Amino acid sequence: MSDIDVDRLMERLEGEEASVVEQVKRQLSRMRADQIVRDARGDASIPAPDLTALSEFLSVPDRPETYRIDQIMLMDADVLLVAQKKIGKSTLVSNFVRSLVDNEPFLGRFGVTPLEPGRSVVHFDNELGEDNLRRWLREQKIQGTDRVYVADLRGRLATFNILNPEIRAEWADKLRAANAQVIIFDCLRPALDALGMSEDKEASRFAQALTALKIESGASDLLLVHHAGHDASRARGDSALSAWCTDEWKMRLESQDNPFSPRVFSAFGRSAGLASTRLDYDPLTRRLSLADTTVVAAKVNSNIEVVREAVEHSPGMNSTQLRKALGAAGMTSGGDRSTAMREAREQGLIVRVKSGRENVFYPPSAAEVMWLERADGEETDDVDQVA
Repeated sequence: MSDIDVDRLMERLEGEEASVVEQVKRQLSRMRADQIVRDARGDASIPAPDLTALSEFLSVPDRPETYRIDQIMLMDADVLLVAQKKIGKSTLVSNFVRSLVDNEPFLGRFGVTPLEPGRSVVHFDNELGEDNLRRWLREQKIQGTDRVYVADLRGRLATFNILNPEIRAEWADKLRAANAQVIIFDCLRPALDALGMSEDKEASRFAQALTALKIESGASDLLLVHHAGHDASRARGDSALSAWCTDEWKMRLESQDNPFSPRVFSAFGRSAGLASTRLDYDPLTRRLSLADTTVVAAKVNSNIEVVREAVEHSPGMNSTQLRKALGAAGMTSGGDRSTAMREAREQGLIVRVKSGRENVFYPPSAAEVMWLERADGEETDDVDQVA
């Protein structure tokens, strides 16, 4: 409102109808309220960074690249776990907790950098409820229980409005008192609902606030759990979430047509990553491990090759045309077609481009893809990132 001369505006309103004057006053009130909120967002309980000359910045030796979880989670990471509903994401999270505090390989394969002496894991949950959360964690038979703190936020998420700097500072104090090193927040959507935030446009704002909380509390690592969209290929809502995170983990059904099909785990981001790999599950211990996927990988790779060949043969096909081409090539399962198309995109073997109202597919080297990127000016929501 700094560019509005309120006194002059009031003079101009002389002689106007009372209803017009009232509307102007209401609009000024809204503008003032918006300004107050914007100013509050700029507040922080941590100091702003100094400006550092590049010569001084580069004089500090590089630290060796280290992982909290070997290959899939760097140290000082913000990880987004995207999972379909009711497929075991809470089980995966409880396995993650056990691996961290008991220094056991995550999913039976990935080595763990132990927590620093005296440091802890803080697990915020807003879905399971206290009884289920207790049961889930008890069945993991965690040895280092004194290094895990839990907070059941179900029905109390309004107390976790960490977009408010004062409330965030209060939670940072609690985390410092617990000497937290790793923070888990499961899961995002209920928090957005409780705070009246849009999943499509504001989810990344909450994620950024979690990062601020992590830094202010002195923690180093963060795992944020979020639901997948209907096709399980990406996080639901705000596409900026993928840009926010250091690494993105995905847990999904191997076949989208069968809710009883095996679960599949993958990781992608700044770490080495993991291609989609089947998970084995022990129902007696609730422990997950990565399976020997030789046969599965061969099948998936074969289907991916069919997708690649179809797109190279007929670049520019839309989704319906590509699915028909895959069916004609013998891929009769709709789930297999969806999986193969998704995997081919994730591996960079085909590129999806928004053309009008349709998605069309090209080989990554096709000149048409680059032309469309320039012509449409689209971001990576509609044009796949090509490494």
